[in-house]
Amino acid sequence: MLLNSVRLESFKRFEKLEREFGPGINVIKGPLNEIGKSTFLDGLVVALFENPKSTKKELERYTAWGSDRRCKTVIEFEAEGKKYLLEKDFDTKTIRLTRADTGREWNTPNEVAEKLRKLLGTDSSTLFLSTSCIRQNEVTDISSGRKEIGESLEGIVTGGTGEIVASRVVEKLARNISGLTKGLERQTKSPGKIARLTQQVSDLQQALA
Repeated sequence: MLLNSVRLESFKRFEKLEREFGPGINVIKGPLNEIGKSTFLDGLVVALFENPKSTKKELERYTAWGSDRRCKTVIEFEAEGKKYLLEKDFDTKTIRLTRADTGREWNTPNEVAEKLRKLLGTDSSTLFLSTSCIRQNEVTDISSGRKEIGESLEGIVTGGTGEIVASRVVEKLARNISGLTKGLERQTKSPGKIARLTQQVSDLQQALA
């Protein structure tokens, strides 16, 4: 997916927030919270994954302060070489995904969600954010040395949270396998479970012979 533009209306503390994007890596930067970096990410998640027909109370927190209408989101993006326009109006509870070259439209939450799942490769907002953007605190973790660079990047890409990253899981599995198979290739005073069970089977076979 290539994100071309995002427009949020009546969203949280912004009456209107627009961002345009170009090819490659895009950086949203600015002092403190003045440019709405976190708000933008919230809006991106809502625009892609929330159902405007939903009655969830949580959606009310996205309404602009003092506004009498709920938010509206508009995203232009490219996927599989085609351009799409995704519009959601949480006030009128309408949704529309349009393919630019053919004009084909998807107008129901289920149709849009299924089409987006195919285009994005996921219907998980957590996985999408983990693989599509790097937040400021994650960059700080890398530059300040609080994490090893490899683990930081791995956690970002795989969606690992906290200290849970794939390399540590693999290391733990390797230790467990090593413990289970200990004694299979050479004798040892403390064989693993598989070697002990193998010996027990051999002893039983000899006893029954």
